[in-house]
Amino acid sequence: MLLLVANDLLWTTFLEGAGPISKRLNSWAARRILAIHKRSKTRRAITKAGLVNVVSTLMLWSAMLWGGWAMVFNSGPNAVVFSPTERPATVSERIYFAGYTLSTLG
Repeated sequence: MLLLVANDLLWTTFLEGAGPISKRLNSWAARRILAIHKRSKTRRAITKAGLVNVVSTLMLWSAMLWGGWAMVFNSGPNAVVFSPTERPATVSERIYFAGYTLSTLG
């Protein structure tokens, strides 16, 4: 998963067009926005399409990074331990640790 998100992020950032995952997400979002536009008959949904695509792409990359690192930290029973007691972390603590590391320490 980490390789997939890295590939998609680099492809989208440095090459022309969106990466394979971003392209699917943005095409799905575009279809939904067009459906809303056809029902509402106003341009309000269309004017927000760019923002929706950027935010949804960033959220997808963040979720994939978090999930990928959570899988790495859940790969072994002693991958993450509580240092004062040397007790292995639970699955939910490892998922929290992955998100905490990405958002505040990374």
